[in-house]
Amino acid sequence: MSNYDPDLLWLLMYKNDYSTGTLEHLDKSYKKFKQVLDAGFANKVVSNGRFQAHVWEIILCDILSSYGNLIPKGEAGADILLQTNSGETIQVEAVTPNEATDPKLQTVKPVFDKDNFYSHSGNVNTMELPIVLRFLQGFDKKADMAYEKDKPLIIAVNTGLVVGMSTQDDFVLRQALFGLGCVQITRHSDDSYTNGFQQMPKLDKGGGEFQVARFRDEKYAHVSGVIYSSQKPHSLTPHGYGWGNSGLVYVPNPMAKHPVDIDFDVMRTITITDKKYEDEEAKVKFKSTI
Repeated sequence: MSNYDPDLLWLLMYKNDYSTGTLEHLDKSYKKFKQVLDAGFANKVVSNGRFQAHVWEIILCDILSSYGNLIPKGEAGADILLQTNSGETIQVEAVTPNEATDPKLQTVKPVFDKDNFYSHSGNVNTMELPIVLRFLQGFDKKADMAYEKDKPLIIAVNTGLVVGMSTQDDFVLRQALFGLGCVQITRHSDDSYTNGFQQMPKLDKGGGEFQVARFRDEKYAHVSGVIYSSQKPHSLTPHGYGWGNSGLVYVPNPMAKHPVDIDFDVMRTITITDKKYEDEEAKVKFKSTI
């Protein structure tokens, strides 16, 4: 049994409408999309430590197939290729970071003790820093791979394996992609107020500063945008627990060499430029193509 992923075993062993419906949906999804998934995908998805990462790819296939045709790919290149109605091919690379091995860099977990359920308090920077770190690790790993340079590239990051008690998706994305922190309210001499964000292009993880703000760096201009979720992938199925947190979020890169001309209307969208910050809720509810 140790060869199989615990999340998969949980779904198999605890029979209820949620687990049964989720497994049936994943099975149907695999059968529909197996032509565009990696060779040996069925064996990989059940392997210990690989279930959520491969389910994330299945979920992305289901969602992206609403915006064009998924096409088979070669052994090299991005995980998913989406051909839009206009004939453009968009590369989508999926990544699901695991939690850090260093306990000091792990997210805060609740202590299930009747006298002290929550054992930690602190500001949002401290609470979310481990998620920001793992997001950046996954993003950087995928951004540095070899892609077709003349085609749009979206990196789809799922941090569901990293999250502890909770997370604020917009905060994580602002920090990692733009170097922006918490909202700041500034009072002026005439008693008027303006809102803005903390400028945080660098963060301290205890062993020194490191750069964030990937979408302010020309090195990453080949990345067209990010699809993000902090929920475990199997909970995003129609039979799952629903799109809590923020469901899925799309963040376009304002410096992108190849912008993506698609309105991902089932995703919340965060658009940041030098002149505006716009956070728009999803326009429609996601309906599976399965």
